Amino acid sequence: MARTPRPTSRTFGDKPLATISDDELRALVSKHIAERQHLDFKLEFNHTLPEAVPKLLRHVASFANGGGGYLVLGIRDDGHGRAQRFEGLQGNVESTVRRIRDLCLKHLSPRVSGLEVDHRTVDGHALVLVRIPRSARVPHMMTFNDATEFWSRYGEGKVQMTYEEIREAFQTSPPTLHRHARLQRRRTTLVQNGGFERGLERWGTGLLETMPHIRPFASVHRFVPFGGAVARWFADARESRSGRRSLRVEHESHYAPHVFSTLSQRVPVRRSADYEARFWARVEEKGAGAFSLRVVLSPGEWDRFKVKIHDGPERWRAYRLKFNSEDHAYVDLRSAAEGPVRAWIDDVVVRKLGARR
Repeated sequence: MARTPRPTSRTFGDKPLATISDDELRALVSKHIAERQHLDFKLEFNHTLPEAVPKLLRHVASFANGGGGYLVLGIRDDGHGRAQRFEGLQGNVESTVRRIRDLCLKHLSPRVSGLEVDHRTVDGHALVLVRIPRSARVPHMMTFNDATEFWSRYGEGKVQMTYEEIREAFQTSPPTLHRHARLQRRRTTLVQNGGFERGLERWGTGLLETMPHIRPFASVHRFVPFGGAVARWFADARESRSGRRSLRVEHESHYAPHVFSTLSQRVPVRRSADYEARFWARVEEKGAGAFSLRVVLSPGEWDRFKVKIHDGPERWRAYRLKFNSEDHAYVDLRSAAEGPVRAWIDDVVVRKLGARR
């Protein structure tokens, strides 16, 4: 018998538990809805069973790390992940709700903001509903019996996260501190995510995106190496000038024509206006070519507006570059490494200075 197709839409639309109707819960069973990325069913929760508590915590952690979702207790599935019927929970469901909430508060770090646990009686069956909202504090770590685990959701199931996935989550998750400072920067600069607090989000290949042969690499890594350059560009959570992260650039290849690595962002501007681009850098190692920030108005003008970083000492230093937008509605704010360098970049901004008369 063919399996029921799994809808891709988000179950319940991420609604709070109080706004989910009994009819919506009935539809899970009447339509034999299947478990999916943001929905899971469990028949029972008996905290006295050895594996019951860690299994529940893994589910909650996996939703928190995987974009949020709902866990519904008291539904039997058909053995293929499709809701078959209500059977309800036995015993004191209010006690079960409190226990689940307390377990999540105790064993998940950081705590999942907005987590909801409640109970509902539908057609005489007691259900417990757990809503795990989309979290901005990933990855959430589960600790139980001296063990530390990281879980996430993939498709209809939970999977333990790999080392690379955990590291990437730490590097790219939005911070919970310095929110006011980030909002202030957004008001005064045209650059998005100029502090790299959200990893390399909003950064990419700019004008070079029209080159189809670089898209596969750029879609994964954001930066692009050319001419066989050996390089790494990533958000570093261990070093920053402000906030919690900065851009770390490690370019190993020696200077040679057409050998470089680059990262850029398309920035909207007003035509015929004066602007200033600014960034902060801390240099640990630098060779010939090294690192520069450029403002590119059109292909073929890579060197027209450019500022290069200087040699040490190892401290944060500000760099500025003034330019005019001329007849362009967008400019390409491009960082490029053309020689051996290990440096950190932070607080990249572009500000309008005034229109040209």
